[in-house]
Amino acid sequence: MLYVVTLNYARPIEEVNGHLDAHKQWLGRFTKSGHILAAGPLADGTGGVMLAHCAGSDELEAMMEKDAFVIERVVTVSVQSFEPALRAEAFAAQWAPLAKAIAAG
Repeated sequence: MLYVVTLNYARPIEEVNGHLDAHKQWLGRFTKSGHILAAGPLADGTGGVMLAHCAGSDELEAMMEKDAFVIERVVTVSVQSFEPALRAEAFAAQWAPLAKAIAAG
């Protein structure tokens, strides 16, 4: 299952930044494990968003509970799950096995 996870800052940016290094380490750990496919800050500076791949919501929740931003309650978390029906051919089939691949061009 794929998840779009939005983290919105709930505390002043100075407080958020105090946990940024630990958050980046968490991102790196779960990107290496294949659970986080893409992540980055929101353009308006109010938080961040990530695309995650987990077996189910329990696995996603367990992963999120290890994030310093969540532990320190400097963000609120919003999660949307989806099962892709279409995917770009270059998007790995392992992350969207039921999706129809569409070639670029």
